[in-house]
Amino acid sequence: MSYGQGEPPWDPWKPSSRQPQRGSRSDTPDWAALAEASEARNKRRRLLLILGGALATVAVGAAVAVAVVSANGSPEASNGPSSSLPGTADLPSESAATVPSFAPTSAPPPLDPMDFI
Repeated sequence: MSYGQGEPPWDPWKPSSRQPQRGSRSDTPDWAALAEASEARNKRRRLLLILGGALATVAVGAAVAVAVVSANGSPEASNGPSSSLPGTADLPSESAATVPSFAPTSAPPPLDPMDFI
């Protein structure tokens, strides 16, 4: 039952049989390969976060632009006549209330520093 290999096949139910090793015979992991894989995962995660942030920024900008354009209910400027604007008689004049309405005051005298010492 050795199938020409010189060893009996691996049987998980027998305590003395060993599972055949594939590749290297060492039981220690390949630390360099594990570090490279971790670095590749971190780079991919960072790239996905940057792309996701840029996409979210574009989406928010587009939503704000659509909201601003559709705020008046019409995406075009109004072509109405200027007669619908208020006349100059309805506008307040600049001369009204240009003088402040409070009385002038003066600042109190500064405190003597020797009082604090």
